[in-house]
Amino acid sequence: MQRTALLVVFSVFFACSSGSKKEGADIAAELPSVVDVAADKTAELPSVDLGVPPEVSDVAPELPYVPPDPVTNGGVEAHEEGGTLIIENGVIEVQVQLDSGLVDVLDAGGAALVLGAESRMQLEGGGPKDLMGQEQGDVFGTSEAVFMAWEGQAVADALGEGVQVAVTWEHPGGLTFRQRLELRGDSPVFLARATVTVPAGGELVNERVLQLSPFVADADTGGGLFLGADPSQHLVVDNGSDMFFDFAARVYRVGKGESLFFPPGSVANWNACIYDPDTEQSIVAGFMTFDRGVGLIGLDYEADSAPRADARAGFTRFEAFTYFSPPPNMKDGTDGVYVDSEVFYVDFAPETPFDGLENYASRFAAMKNKTLWTDIPTSWNSWGGGGGEGGLGTNINEEIILANLDAMEEDFYPFGMNYFVIDNGWEVAVGDWDTHPERFPDHDGVEGMEWMAGEIESRGMIPGIWIAPFWVSADSQLAKDHPDWLAPKSEFGGFLMGDGDLILDLTNPEVLDWLSQLMHKITQEWGFKWIKMDFAYYALFASELMDSTKNASEAYVDGINVMREAMGPETFFLTISAMGLSFTVGDGGRTTLDNMPEWGDDGEQGTKVTLMTASHRYYLNWLWSNHHDLVYYRDDLGMTMGEARCWTSVVCLMGGIFKIGDKFTELHEHPDRLEMARVAIPVYPRSARPLDMFELRYPEVWAVPVAREGKEWHVVGLYNWGLNELVATGKETPEETKTKSLDLSEIGLDPNAKYLSFSAWDRTCQWEEDGVVEVELEPRTDAIFVVRPESQEPEIVFTTRHLLGGAVEVSEETLAEEDGELVLRAKIDSPAGHEFEVFVDTVGLKVTGFTFSGAGGFGSKPCDGVQGFTLIADQNPTEMEVRFEK
Repeated sequence: MQRTALLVVFSVFFACSSGSKKEGADIAAELPSVVDVAADKTAELPSVDLGVPPEVSDVAPELPYVPPDPVTNGGVEAHEEGGTLIIENGVIEVQVQLDSGLVDVLDAGGAALVLGAESRMQLEGGGPKDLMGQEQGDVFGTSEAVFMAWEGQAVADALGEGVQVAVTWEHPGGLTFRQRLELRGDSPVFLARATVTVPAGGELVNERVLQLSPFVADADTGGGLFLGADPSQHLVVDNGSDMFFDFAARVYRVGKGESLFFPPGSVANWNACIYDPDTEQSIVAGFMTFDRGVGLIGLDYEADSAPRADARAGFTRFEAFTYFSPPPNMKDGTDGVYVDSEVFYVDFAPETPFDGLENYASRFAAMKNKTLWTDIPTSWNSWGGGGGEGGLGTNINEEIILANLDAMEEDFYPFGMNYFVIDNGWEVAVGDWDTHPERFPDHDGVEGMEWMAGEIESRGMIPGIWIAPFWVSADSQLAKDHPDWLAPKSEFGGFLMGDGDLILDLTNPEVLDWLSQLMHKITQEWGFKWIKMDFAYYALFASELMDSTKNASEAYVDGINVMREAMGPETFFLTISAMGLSFTVGDGGRTTLDNMPEWGDDGEQGTKVTLMTASHRYYLNWLWSNHHDLVYYRDDLGMTMGEARCWTSVVCLMGGIFKIGDKFTELHEHPDRLEMARVAIPVYPRSARPLDMFELRYPEVWAVPVAREGKEWHVVGLYNWGLNELVATGKETPEETKTKSLDLSEIGLDPNAKYLSFSAWDRTCQWEEDGVVEVELEPRTDAIFVVRPESQEPEIVFTTRHLLGGAVEVSEETLAEEDGELVLRAKIDSPAGHEFEVFVDTVGLKVTGFTFSGAGGFGSKPCDGVQGFTLIADQNPTEMEVRFEK
């Protein structure tokens, strides 16, 4: 559940300016003062450490200045040469111009990647307000500072071995920049971080910081980012935008995604990919930490003022900045106060943009030592789109929940659905997180929700619960008893939330203690092992926090860290909104708005709107378990079963959380709908790539590689979403019958080889020898193909139990010679009494026998060389044996 208020079109604008830099003398006069996938989830989640703020006494250089000795490690060297500090690894070269305070990044051939970058800080001040109501103040940058010293050290972490260089600059405004830059051996990845220190007694000690940029090249520095020849034709994939617009991830041509809050150009949340369709080269930029503020990436291109290098135009803005809202005081250091940026990451040369995005996510996970869940949750959610959309909404009670639990136990639990989640409506009030006694009464002295969790567990399932712990209703008892626990709302927050909703101050120690006790009660005492945290973004609207050295996003991170510790590693923690801030501790994250049981061509919340954002965030499945919200099979709002099938299959291919929003008591009456949902569970924990993401707003060609027990194949999804839009031109494509195809070379297969293409929905197959999988599709329909290389020996190629053709339901598949015959054996996971079919590529051999536990026999022959076997097993799993004449 996530409110649609964030979709409002803003018509109220504040005076807005990005600030401007002053000459150094004026400032002094005017200022008033990667990934291990395993079952163990107990690993510590440390943050990236690029050093500590320097003591002011360390800033002054030795006289006369003597450059440090070169530093080498892991194929990276840092050395000073003719007034330039050079960090190089044979792939990229970072040049720090010690006389100007600017940084250039070049590729191995000397071509420009970034020219004229600096570190920059902006204070809160008496200037014009930005659109979030923050007053903008003076700007300081290393290009106005004086070089003092540099030092290098060897580093080794999940990104590899390399060198970190810390460069110290003294600014005439009375502060010190410490700029930390890193390379790893044989890698195009570059890291940057900035720390600004003000000495004790300095005039800026009590100033508040609005934003801190570890790396920015723009019109003020005369620099920019370089990729292809014409940035106006480049495409951008963002991960949400403008800080608060986190509900939609977009793909757009440069110049089409203009920022409302942080002009000029566009601003992406957390990370972004820039792609040049002419050269097919890309750059992926993002942040590796979100501990102190929101990491944002600004891009702009103005042809008339663009920098030029190597016959290429550059972006006129490439800015990585940490935004602090509300602006905090600097923190106390050893000798003064300081502020840190987040760690900025750039992959300058991924093999493909898909590799770049996936590598960003997996490297983030590795740097945080995250252990990803491989048993991806599948579940029911009682919300169901809300009461007004045909779901239950908050209209729940014990009777309703138990009836749906009974239906789930019969219809889905045997097929691998393992979680049962109770959503909004169980609590006394928002803020008063005690069980509603009339809806969920006690049982023989056992508290109502504790009893309900026990009842779910007694069926073999895992209980989950919805909670919005940072949100407080104005009429709740908590608001009345603890007004000192509440934080005032920012102007922007007040505009969105109104008067009835309040926010906890997550810098108040009493609040954090209450939050810890609440999570302990729900998970350790009641027994819920899935926490669905909703409306968390409300905490980002807080202002005037008790701890003035923290901003709202840092307080948010503190809050979810407390929750994570209290609930324990065995609890699945699903977060909604504020995505990057939750990356470190979240086991899963909602990537979209609420989905609804409708198609969504009108731009309202529905399948296509959900698909758009989910597809642009597919790669986050390398960082946690993506949740693309609910799958529906009911037709309350006009959704057809063909449309439901499209959404079912693409969610299955995306490899994230599979959660149904329909009432199970109603689904029970529709066997065709049950079967459509069952073939998508359990989940194979890897996402397909949306291969035409840079071509169509709603991607129509998807592919996921599958591996099991030494066997490898691909599953391809082809879609006709009806109305669509060309990303590069914005031109609409009509709703009509289309021929959709995939050249197998695009997924790394030999186009001259022979492949078996098995249609998962139609249960037909054919041999492909021209290197292309192709199908004609009516609007709002799909086709799923299991594509396997031609085999030299008998093997299972598909089962009707699951869309991915044996990825999750088949195990222990072996082929052996016995008594002059070949014997194929395998275990098949399917509920006893459920009929399904197993298809075997016989490679032309005669079948001499077929045995298993249950009823059945020979089935269909969908194409040459493929034999079907129909099974109704009497146990799960069933052991199947097929004998062949050798």
